[in-house]
Amino acid sequence: MQPYYEANKFLEMYQEPLFLLFVIHIIILTYIVGFMLIRNAKSGSRMVKSGTALVLLLSGPMLYTFERGNIILWIPFLCLAFIQFYDSENRILKEIGIICLAIAAGIKMTPAILGIILIVEKRWKEAFRAVIYGVVMFIGPFFLLKGGISNISLMFRNLGILMEKYADAEGCSIRNIFGTFEKLFGLQDTSVTIVSIVTILVSVCLLLCAFFSKKKWEKVMALTLIFMTAPNYAGYYCLIYLIPSITLFLNDETHRISDILILMSGLFIFNPVQSQLIQFGFDYHLGVVLSLVVLIYRGISYSYGGIMKMRRS
Repeated sequence: MQPYYEANKFLEMYQEPLFLLFVIHIIILTYIVGFMLIRNAKSGSRMVKSGTALVLLLSGPMLYTFERGNIILWIPFLCLAFIQFYDSENRILKEIGIICLAIAAGIKMTPAILGIILIVEKRWKEAFRAVIYGVVMFIGPFFLLKGGISNISLMFRNLGILMEKYADAEGCSIRNIFGTFEKLFGLQDTSVTIVSIVTILVSVCLLLCAFFSKKKWEKVMALTLIFMTAPNYAGYYCLIYLIPSITLFLNDETHRISDILILMSGLFIFNPVQSQLIQFGFDYHLGVVLSLVVLIYRGISYSYGGIMKMRRS
């Protein structure tokens, strides 16, 4: 990378009018498609649909991702398209939904976890096609680069370096949350082993929630929290992954009292004014913790109920 910095290649690239025009067009198109998808997924009146879409598109995580120019800006909308269309009776829309999940997985890999929904619902044919599409979307682009598929090992090596370098940075992974609250309360650093064990246990509980829950928003949010919080590092921008599940949550007509915590979580996470609240701990970190607590409890509760039901039968 050093030769590029020395030659100011990146600076020249961002000052190039055609490149800026391309970026602006992509961002505008992404926001238009995102608005349409959220509006289509949200139930209620036109005003409610449009208002929800605008609030989510102008939320803190979305604006931050927009400012960073991160390609994951597409992922929540690709995932939302998958969630909307994978069970459609229209074959074309169903295939588009599965392909959208494959593209999302090709961009970031971790959204592939949402494919577990196909397994839970025993949609074996769709799951098989999703795997095929995912492999094509992941490996295909490497053939456009010098070195071809030999770059895959290089990519994983660089990912490992990145995760290690930013493991203690601000973010929404479990390791990042541990670090944030340690700094907030002046605690000693938690050992990596303990954080790893907690991460595994949390992921298992969330997976149980996804398998045993009857509500789609719980399944989607549980799986989303797995691929959002399990890595060593997940930047603030990764919070946009929750857009599909929070949209489904707002559609639910029946709620428990504990769903208030999910609503509070959404307010903390999508609040665009994070900097003024972080010194008190009432920021997106607390929002993620609230979501985790609710869905972990439900994962344990649902799995226990399922086991007891199997014993009776």
